[in-house]
Amino acid sequence: MATFVFKAVDLAGVPTRGELDADDKQAVTSQLRGKGLIVLDIEEKKTTDIGDFLGRYKRVKSQELTVATSSARRSPTSAWTSRRGSRSRTR
Repeated sequence: MATFVFKAVDLAGVPTRGELDADDKQAVTSQLRGKGLIVLDIEEKKTTDIGDFLGRYKRVKSQELTVATSSARRSPTSAWTSRRGSRSRTR
């Protein structure tokens, strides 16, 4: 059994969204029609495997982290003071 995400409207045209567990799309359609809904779209809900999710992130070496954080620490401060200095000159 799989989980399906659906979009439907009732006879008054009020939109409805939700999820249903069923064997296939036809079973979802039958359930929704039984509730008096007109089916607009049905898709099988994609499950996220935790291994795939974590696999996107690579391990950061300590030296790379040091370079990134030290650059970030210097950059906003110097940019802020230079902007601040230019503002005081224009007044």
